[in-house]
Amino acid sequence: LKQYPDAEQERRATLAVQERTLGPAHAETLTNCHNLALCLRAMNKSQEALPYAQRALAGKQKTLGKDHPRTQAAQRLVDELTKQAARA
Repeated sequence: LKQYPDAEQERRATLAVQERTLGPAHAETLTNCHNLALCLRAMNKSQEALPYAQRALAGKQKTLGKDHPRTQAAQRLVDELTKQAARA
């Protein structure tokens, strides 16, 4: 668990750079949003993770389509985070 705060910081810093250099809709930026959401979920921060997961899902639906395995994984993450956030 000690590693998660460091990972969160690194993901947020990377996301900021990617948004400036690659753009908010770039595939790598969206992948980092997904990974940041996973990191936050592991730290029991579902409500904070949900917007990042939703952003990744929206981008993947647009670029890959709803039936792509990566889009489906992003949908599962959003569903899980939504349930966890509702319980909090």
